[in-house]
Amino acid sequence: MTTRSYTEFQLLEHVFQQKSTGDLSEDNIEGSPYLNKEYEIGEVLTEKHVRYVNVPLRYNIYSNEIEFKNAKGQTLSIDFPGNIKEVKIGHAVFVYRLYSFSHKKLSAGYFQLMNRGKVEGLIHYRVIFKAAEPALAYKEARPPTFEQKPAYYFVSIQKKPAVQVKNLKALITLLGNHKKELEAFARKEKIKVRRKNDLMRLLQYYNSIQ
Repeated sequence: MTTRSYTEFQLLEHVFQQKSTGDLSEDNIEGSPYLNKEYEIGEVLTEKHVRYVNVPLRYNIYSNEIEFKNAKGQTLSIDFPGNIKEVKIGHAVFVYRLYSFSHKKLSAGYFQLMNRGKVEGLIHYRVIFKAAEPALAYKEARPPTFEQKPAYYFVSIQKKPAVQVKNLKALITLLGNHKKELEAFARKEKIKVRRKNDLMRLLQYYNSIQ
């Protein structure tokens, strides 16, 4: 593992200046597209096992990009995320994974990593943009808004494309083995897979019995 500095990170070729959001600045839009608007000191680990440390980072949910601030105060983002193994922002770790909804066409994007092991739990954050609406009879005008939606949970088995977690039965079927042990654990622990901590406990248990 090679460790390099924030200054060296800024010299990488796979970064570019972040584009603005349409014709509107964020000052004109209510809400936020970010998981946390403020930059946090983090690390970027590349697939070539080079770790860049002390980099100011934040996650833009709406554009699904990891952004960083350079020494000039400009906001840039990682251009080729497939070259990145993981990004640590504060205490949160983000990975770039292929995924699909209900076995439809594959997409790719950032997820927050819940746990490590044969089966990873992944958090897919969501923000939608709502355009401004003019005032109508008995209805006030509404400014443009970024609206955060409840997160989706996914699992990735041995780094294969991630699949959305919809219910306990479907998840146990997807995992494929140790069905009885998982069902017994879920009953005993009253597991609800739509709750982050419950899903993480179930996956940690599954990884421990492999």
